[in-house]
Amino acid sequence: NSTKLKAFPALMNPFGMPGIGLFIDQSQIPNPNFQVKERDLMKGLSDFLLSRRESVHIIRMNPKWKDLAPFYWEGYELQQKYTYHLDLTQDLEELFQAMDGKLRRQITKADENELTLIDGLDRSAEFQAIITGASGESSSGFQEQVVGFLSDLKTHKGSRAIAIEEEGNVIASAVLIVEGETGYYLFGGADKSASASAGAVAIWNSIAIAKKEGAKTFDFEGSMIKGVEHFFRQFGGTQTSYVTLVKMPVAFSTVMDALGRRV
Repeated sequence: NSTKLKAFPALMNPFGMPGIGLFIDQSQIPNPNFQVKERDLMKGLSDFLLSRRESVHIIRMNPKWKDLAPFYWEGYELQQKYTYHLDLTQDLEELFQAMDGKLRRQITKADENELTLIDGLDRSAEFQAIITGASGESSSGFQEQVVGFLSDLKTHKGSRAIAIEEEGNVIASAVLIVEGETGYYLFGGADKSASASAGAVAIWNSIAIAKKEGAKTFDFEGSMIKGVEHFFRQFGGTQTSYVTLVKMPVAFSTVMDALGRRV
């Protein structure tokens, strides 16, 4: 996705969809019997990216691609990061029992308190406020991205905007996309005044819906923020590593350092 980041032309994964990135259509190889080595594919991709006009590249790679040496040789920084995958071929009770005990108790207590699951798009203003508040990002540009993304959800068959309501107020939210056999938790959050269980309930319902929709894997889409990573890990998934390719000019790096931001 070609965009701008702090006025610099940038090539990045689409907003809110880090699992969607470089796509390799191997069916277009002229000789279908010819097996292209991963090293050659990655070399071709690195050559293609370097031919682009964007000066900033921040691209999350699919975990299935392992041989990323050609990018390193071309000056890319390879940042190793982590996500968690849940095996949805298990039944819901097995998934529930695999979670951290404290998390199970929070979700059970929430059920007793009769928190209600609703469609977040029916309460889009409140839903959006939860998302932007949880992110800590208050810029108008980010809020416009969230509004546009939620609008696009209405036309995406496999998407869900999940909201948790208590006494008439939206207190937690989660955005789920189901593509093929994978359900992706894209982002979400909980109102600061809500109980600790609200966010967990939103994600647990995301997992249940993804399974019902036929997904075999639930991908938490990763986070290297310590508290968020710990929260995701409590759901009992398998830690899965992936690489983010980073290439940027010194001027952009200087701007990010001045803002106290990490890529």
